[in-house]
Amino acid sequence: MNTTEYNSIVKTLEIIRVFSSSIDKTNCCEAADKAPHQEKPAIKA
Repeated sequence: MNTTEYNSIVKTLEIIRVFSSSIDKTNCCEAADKAPHQEKPAIKA
């Protein structure tokens, strides 16, 4: 594995980590309300 591949993997993991933490902070129903192209879930937990 060369340095470019390694840096690419590290960058991808960082994006996933940031994305996951932002999902954790957002209520699922709020996320549905903010996405007009998606139908709201019929059953709300």
